[in-house]
Amino acid sequence: MGVKAAFTIPNDASRINVDNARLDEFKLMVAWKGSWIWFSVDESDGRFKSRGFHATRIRDGCNCSKCRDPTSGNKLFSTADIPPDLEVLRVEEEPLVGLRITFSEPEGSGEEAQHETMVPWSDVQYWTANRRLRRWGHLPTMAAVRRRFKPFFWKSAQVEKQMKRVSWEELQGPKGVFKVLEQVTRLGLVVVTDVPPERDAVEAVARRLGPLRETFYGRTFEVRVKADADNVAYTGRALPLHQDLLYLSPPPRIQLLHCYDDGGAAQTPTVFCDAERIGRILLLLRMQYPVLDPLFTDPVPYTYRADGHYYHNEHPVIDIDWRDQAYRQLWWSPPFAGHQQVAEYSLGPWIHAAHFLAALAKHPSNTFSLDLEAGQCVIFDNLRLLHGRPAIPPGRGPGAAERLLYGTYIAPDDFYSAVLNLVDIPSIMKFRRFTKDISVEPDLGQIRAHLGALQQAAQDNPQIGLRRQPPTDEQAHAIQTRSGRWRLNGAASHKELSSKPQVW
Repeated sequence: MGVKAAFTIPNDASRINVDNARLDEFKLMVAWKGSWIWFSVDESDGRFKSRGFHATRIRDGCNCSKCRDPTSGNKLFSTADIPPDLEVLRVEEEPLVGLRITFSEPEGSGEEAQHETMVPWSDVQYWTANRRLRRWGHLPTMAAVRRRFKPFFWKSAQVEKQMKRVSWEELQGPKGVFKVLEQVTRLGLVVVTDVPPERDAVEAVARRLGPLRETFYGRTFEVRVKADADNVAYTGRALPLHQDLLYLSPPPRIQLLHCYDDGGAAQTPTVFCDAERIGRILLLLRMQYPVLDPLFTDPVPYTYRADGHYYHNEHPVIDIDWRDQAYRQLWWSPPFAGHQQVAEYSLGPWIHAAHFLAALAKHPSNTFSLDLEAGQCVIFDNLRLLHGRPAIPPGRGPGAAERLLYGTYIAPDDFYSAVLNLVDIPSIMKFRRFTKDISVEPDLGQIRAHLGALQQAAQDNPQIGLRRQPPTDEQAHAIQTRSGRWRLNGAASHKELSSKPQVW
């Protein structure tokens, strides 16, 4: 049998019908012959869809005591030892457990000539899911995290209404941990109050959520004005909206900042912006406005080289999957950008578009200011939100009553693990719609108008120009019609943008 075996069930294949309540009310037929096994699912439209799997793949996932150590869960055999000509002998339903699949073991004898694998109903559901869910659905990724807690992409007027603060005392129990992780996933930030006035308190807060991500700054770090600062964050200068440590791979996902001492003077707020909302809006508009193309194509270097450390990474401002135009990530950290490599093309087009993005991000309607008081700890998604601060007022430098924060990070994998292993607790967050429909946002008309002017200015300036021609009015209408409404995983796919444009 070749590749077609995965889609075609032979007429002489053995079959059983499975109608089990644990399969979410869909009917399943299992067939097998030789080295193949098929799962035929009754789809919602009344048609059956068959998915075939080779016996070696199912055998490789066996979790019996002969194949997995019951204590550690480690494999007790090597995938390379599975006979490639393994065959399925029979499939039996165990109503309370799953499917019992018996394989031949060509090199065995007697009882060793067969091997039984029990496939739980949860795995059966996973195997019969669509291909994208089979590829990513069970893995600890941000997509899986967002299937548990759908995000709410916000503007300044919305986030303050939705954010619920969590006390230090509440964080010591599972309900408090649930509230924190839910809000960080849905909104991108949460505030913990009444944190003890201890220098290592930020570490204690982080450990309630997962292991700390230690960096060259240490397990934790101080944010205060220093005389000889090695980071702009440790000066009194304004800190523009940015993400931390984009020169690392991967950068930390979660950042915590505990206000140990607010200095007893006028507050210096921390400013946040939901950058992913802006990135998704620009992705939606990109096809009609080629002036945005450099944000999606031109890599921006981020470099740290000091004190015996050297790190470097590159990202486009808005990273998408060029196969289906799905949104991946917005990367923005001007204070920590490296030197652009000398090349034969101008930075003018990128500067033109990036200036517009920066203005959009710092617009008052898109920013939320948080005045951290002593005893408060803000926890936020470093890869979704931008954060910054205004200049620290004069007289609050060295020798004055100082504002002192302690910070730490949590890595992406540890954050995903924490969310996906949460015990279910009823949510306290009541949204009418968790995902904002970007395509009908009130701001969209204004953004289109600004982009139209930006694009015309680029066309009129020979130092900027456009890398592709804008669509005609008729083509633009067709694009809008095909796009439909914005989707959580990105704008609708379009053949015109199925490959990455050329960078000049």
